[in-house]
Amino acid sequence: MSLRKKTIPLIMIGLLAAVVICGCSVINRTPTATPTAMATPVPPTPTAAPAEMVLVSTQTPANDALVKTLTDFAAANSLQFRTVSALTSADITPSTKIVVFSDAPTDLNSLASGASATQFILLGTANSANLSNVSSITANPADEAFMAGYLTELIAIDWRSAALLPSDGSIGTGYADAFENGARFVCGSCTPFYSPIVSFPQMASEPANSPSTTWTADAGTLALKWLSAAFITPSAVSADVTSTLTSRTSNTGSVYFISTTAAPQDGSVAWVALLDTDYSSTLKTILPQVLAGKGNLNARAQITLTSVNADVVTPGKQNDFNTTAADLAADKINPSSVQ
Repeated sequence: MSLRKKTIPLIMIGLLAAVVICGCSVINRTPTATPTAMATPVPPTPTAAPAEMVLVSTQTPANDALVKTLTDFAAANSLQFRTVSALTSADITPSTKIVVFSDAPTDLNSLASGASATQFILLGTANSANLSNVSSITANPADEAFMAGYLTELIAIDWRSAALLPSDGSIGTGYADAFENGARFVCGSCTPFYSPIVSFPQMASEPANSPSTTWTADAGTLALKWLSAAFITPSAVSADVTSTLTSRTSNTGSVYFISTTAAPQDGSVAWVALLDTDYSSTLKTILPQVLAGKGNLNARAQITLTSVNADVVTPGKQNDFNTTAADLAADKINPSSVQ
């Protein structure tokens, strides 16, 4: 056999062996997992507390009319409403939009300055510190006197009205002036048709702590004018005073008596009406402004009626009273003038 013939089979054998060796030495490649980027956990967003309005009242229970006004306003403006007897700075949160105080707290300045986003409303107390986020609704003694005179004359027969008034209150003798202006707002000169013909209302003013004998003596002088209606300041109320005022009457043996809610209500006097201070009506008018963030508002409370004898103070007269009281609170009427 020639060398060429021997070489070819050797080459073939070598190639076959190389193929076998390569096949046996295949690299086992295990797939490598591609790392997945881990998402950064997002902390849950806390649910915001609902906006709220708070009434701070030491009265138990709180004034019904006041609570109803605030409850209705809260419902109409998607506010939570709650009543508490006391409030600290820790109780005020970013969700506290309005706080109403029935009595001014001693720490008002720190509460208001520490919660600039909260609006505060004082009932019966002025915003003496002129705080920008504090508003107030105050009672004007002259308004009470004016409406007392107005009502007394409104129900008097033949204009025959009288009053026992304080001379040493917050406005002193100004109380008698405002009372007379309120009466004359009804009838002008208030001159009766029957004798004794004198100008009404007839009035007597004394310091509030005057003894009953002083008030009774005044009542005796006023009774000489044959009265029909009389306003009695709470400190002057006594059985002797009321019986003396009715000693001579022009309307079938009785005098229509009026006072304020501070007067004794023990049944010894048949009041035909009592005057009170109504913060609710004025509160309704300023709440929308306060909720909008407007502070340092100063408004006057409206005088209202309670314990009404509708046979004497008829619905029509009550309506006249309420209309005049609203105009007075809105500063459309000056209690220092009959105009």
